[in-house]
Amino acid sequence: MTENTLNILENVKIAVANNGGHLAAVDAGALSVLYRLSILIDVKFDTGDTADLSQLIARHVGLMDALLLTPKSRNVGSSPVVQEVDHGKEFSESYLRLVSAPVAVKARQRSKPRTTSGATGGKPEPAVDGVAKARNGSGTGNRSRRKVD
Repeated sequence: MTENTLNILENVKIAVANNGGHLAAVDAGALSVLYRLSILIDVKFDTGDTADLSQLIARHVGLMDALLLTPKSRNVGSSPVVQEVDHGKEFSESYLRLVSAPVAVKARQRSKPRTTSGATGGKPEPAVDGVAKARNGSGTGNRSRRKVD
């Protein structure tokens, strides 16, 4: 390997030259920080000082991703997700299901409750001698009132 292939700053410059067409003047600050981090990482590698190296590399990679200078951030090498086109099939099935639905039946009105004789309620008969319903002499529960003397 040559010296340039191990140099992070030179490789970052190559990446910016080849894939940095989307970068604008507003990205100048981020690029200068990226170059400074690259120099610092190169110096740390060259001197063998690896104390803060993992944190610096994490920041460097994060900045490269933010600037779309890594294959991961550009989605290079990953297969694109193929979305299935249904051409309105789901919509047409929903529409047909709604059209062929049975007509809703209106609720019927509840009829008035009926008594045992078939009458539909009305005014209750007055109580006779404290009894709610006066019975005739046969005890059949007929609604005719008997005379009380």
